[in-house]
Amino acid sequence: MWDLKKEKQKNKNKQKDILNLNAHKLCALKDIVDKFEFLRNNRLIVVTTSTVVGLLFTVEKII
Repeated sequence: MWDLKKEKQKNKNKQKDILNLNAHKLCALKDIVDKFEFLRNNRLIVVTTSTVVGLLFTVEKII
């Protein structure tokens, strides 16, 4: 019974770590987007950036 509780807590901690990691990634992405914000008129660059970001997330989900 105690082991089960420990295991649940471990899983909860793991989920928190993943959430924290994702939050950091989102902050990094926001920085990237902010940098590209001044290039908004050039749609191609924005589309390319979002495509690359989308691909990164897809690859990460697969792994």
